[in-house]
Amino acid sequence: SPTFTLTDPASSLTDDLLALVRAALSGVEPSGLVERALSQRPLPGVPLDAPVQVLAVGKAALATARGATRALGTRITRTLAIGPVVPATSDVGVTCIRGDHPVPGAGSEEAGRAALAFAGAPGDAGALLVLVSGGASALMAAPADGLTLADKQQATQRLLRAGVTIAAFLDF
Repeated sequence: SPTFTLTDPASSLTDDLLALVRAALSGVEPSGLVERALSQRPLPGVPLDAPVQVLAVGKAALATARGATRALGTRITRTLAIGPVVPATSDVGVTCIRGDHPVPGAGSEEAGRAALAFAGAPGDAGALLVLVSGGASALMAAPADGLTLADKQQATQRLLRAGVTIAAFLDF
């Protein structure tokens, strides 16, 4: 490993720092993380040639779905990605739905119902791979029987105003 002295030009140190930051960000990029994980450890209990359906939800939904696609290729029969933004053009075979964040809205309710239908449909049998990233609880929110979207919105707004942490929020 290189040794740096205080006489190294500042531009060299800046370049080195930028290289370290880029390497750190690359190491935690959602698409790459999912691709590496699925390549190194295939889905447990699922035959290597079995079809896979992908449900990706959260702020990194599209990125995680892309990582799964690179790792699993043509095994993926369909993909639903639910995130805060829907791209102008979607990847082939990927259905994208926009949910609302941090307070669930009409898009979140639509996304929650679509996710339930997606997961409940038999598709091409095989496995259902669910990829969850930050924001998922707001981005897809299908109220349980006896609750309305307004109930969920009100509860979320109260918790956010109270400064409740995400860990405590998910235990609520």
